[in-house]
Amino acid sequence: MGNLVLKVPNYAFNVVERFWYVLSLVMMPIPLLASHQAEFALWRSSTTENTVIVDLAKIEVLLVDIALGGMLAMLFGILIFFPQERRSFFLDVKHIATKLGGGWWLLLVAWSALSALWAPEPILTLYRSTHLLVAICMAGILAVVIKRQGELWLLIGFILAALLQGVIGIGQALNDAPLGLTIVQELQNDPTRLLEQNDGRLRGYGLTLHPNILAGFLMIAIHLLALTINKRFVKRKLIYLPIATILIIGILATGARLVMLIVFINSLIITGIWFWSGNRRIFGDWWRTVFMMSISLIVVIIITNSVFPTLKNRILELRDVNGIFERATFGFTNTIPLIEENTLLGVGNGTSAIEIATTWNGSQTLLLPAHNAYLFIWSEIGAIGLFLCVLGIIALAGQVAMFVNIRWEAGILFLMLTSVFFVMCFDYYFWAEPRAQVLLFWLFGLVWGCILRWHTEAGESEKMRHQSN
Repeated sequence: MGNLVLKVPNYAFNVVERFWYVLSLVMMPIPLLASHQAEFALWRSSTTENTVIVDLAKIEVLLVDIALGGMLAMLFGILIFFPQERRSFFLDVKHIATKLGGGWWLLLVAWSALSALWAPEPILTLYRSTHLLVAICMAGILAVVIKRQGELWLLIGFILAALLQGVIGIGQALNDAPLGLTIVQELQNDPTRLLEQNDGRLRGYGLTLHPNILAGFLMIAIHLLALTINKRFVKRKLIYLPIATILIIGILATGARLVMLIVFINSLIITGIWFWSGNRRIFGDWWRTVFMMSISLIVVIIITNSVFPTLKNRILELRDVNGIFERATFGFTNTIPLIEENTLLGVGNGTSAIEIATTWNGSQTLLLPAHNAYLFIWSEIGAIGLFLCVLGIIALAGQVAMFVNIRWEAGILFLMLTSVFFVMCFDYYFWAEPRAQVLLFWLFGLVWGCILRWHTEAGESEKMRHQSN
């Protein structure tokens, strides 16, 4: 008898193609769900109960976890039933791990899980390590989806989520109070949530936990909006101006001064990238482009001056150098001692709040970790964990930088990544807050996917060139 060969019918390949398309649609709402504050707490550390502290020491089920679970289930199904697709998928994953810095993040997960051996609450460390692993897996899956289906629908999902969050944040700032959107789990006037105010006015926070998180979310969306400017799904490019205007006003509503400065500088750089890459006529003739951008800028200035009058005072506070230093080092007194005592190993992933609460047990003064994600990482998983994190960042940024002179999109992605990494020097949410951490790795997945696709396109172009010769 001859060898038995299992032939996969032709329709199976259509199923595979449709699967990747459906998976891209399933992943579209991840940014919205990851930016939403809703949670279902399963466990809280009793150590933090007697202290006024931003409670990061808890195990919870998040809205985004539901989408992540569905994503993993769909992927496992296709990998089990289609061996050829499994081989292709793992080749892409290997490329990400070995060439794009993904391996450093997997080592970081392993080290994070190992820190449960000396953490005060091992179950919390294992939970945070598992959540980190799922976020990294999501990034890898997202990259493969982008390589096969492109990034357009995923970018649209993020931008639509940012528009919704931005409009709600603007409404909150105008109303000087929450909008009462309890049906979508908007945070109300709860003092334990520490909703920050600006000269007596509420800062917009959308459906997120904090105005700074909303500002970071909208900052990313502006860069992603710039990535779609040359896509053909919108014939009339004028639609971009009201979208960008809403996102910018949303950032102003948050009162996040650092993000305002970054967006202002990056807007000039992105405009330069467009002109340098030959996209001068984004909205038609050059004069129309300049005119529409000027009108948009005037609208932003008028609305800001009339609607957010206290914002000017908040910006003028930046003239106080001592005040800037105090804000930049906010929470350092709580985090630096943890680093000094646990320099190499850290206190265990997810447990810095427990250590701070233990040190200041019974204190009624608000306790926060250092507003610096890198110091936060150092305090929890030590110098070893921070080193792995930095290696992952360098590998990712370095790969994008290689394409900056070749593709204008790479310039915007590099600008976006450096902006996020810079914000992490002055706030901790992109790492300490599980939802924002998912957003961070969503960005990594986007970049990985674009690089995979660029490599594929370069290889196909080279192959065609050889064939023509």
